[in-house]
Amino acid sequence: MLKDRFVLLKRRHELTDAEYLRYSGWVLNYPKMGEAYELKESFFYIWNSRTSDEAQQTYYAWLRQISPCKRCYIKK
Repeated sequence: MLKDRFVLLKRRHELTDAEYLRYSGWVLNYPKMGEAYELKESFFYIWNSRTSDEAQQTYYAWLRQISPCKRCYIKK
């Protein structure tokens, strides 16, 4: 259970089958944690942008995924 936090820090494509199973358990039991994990994963699309304009558009698309009540937790 203590090592589970490392599963949540890893990128989805890096998870082994056993780690994915632990991740799935966390997401099923704690949907908000699953939402946070999905936001973390989708944030990396910004880094894959080819231009600064594309990165900015991707960032704003990412930001729209976050409910207004949770946006206060994002540092600007």
